[in-house]
Amino acid sequence: MKRNAFLKVLSLGLLLGFAATSSRARAQEYILGAHVGGLGLMADGASTSGVAYGPYMRINPLGWAAFQLDATFAHLDGGLYFSSSPGIFLYPIATEEFAVGVIFGPGFYKLPGDSMKFGLHVGVGGDFAVSKNFSVGMETRFHPIFQAADAWSVFVNLGFRFEGSNDW
Repeated sequence: MKRNAFLKVLSLGLLLGFAATSSRARAQEYILGAHVGGLGLMADGASTSGVAYGPYMRINPLGWAAFQLDATFAHLDGGLYFSSSPGIFLYPIATEEFAVGVIFGPGFYKLPGDSMKFGLHVGVGGDFAVSKNFSVGMETRFHPIFQAADAWSVFVNLGFRFEGSNDW
């Protein structure tokens, strides 16, 4: 139980620390939000899946590239799953209302009944601006976790958008 609380505090601390250091970057756009969806693990021919959820933050300083930090939790057979997957989002299609891109980067994974593992993630996603300050999106990723299992995730993202300016 202490470990679960530690992982939640760690992920919240990472997100808050990232927000504090990045707020001086004068980014073109910030998105703070949450994701919910499906997560599956595949190891040694067996698989398990469940509902996953967590917060995310995205900073888009260039319009065509963004940095994303997220934390994901899921209650799977055998215990709690946790991951933190910082990534780079590249947008070949991006307008004020709609963006589609690829995401990739490292990942840190705590599998049920196992120690923290390192891995990678790669996927695709998109966002649609419902209003000036609210976006809805979808994202799917594959996560090869070294010396452990492979994971997949499909999320719906809900986010609040903020635009940086010299007046901040």
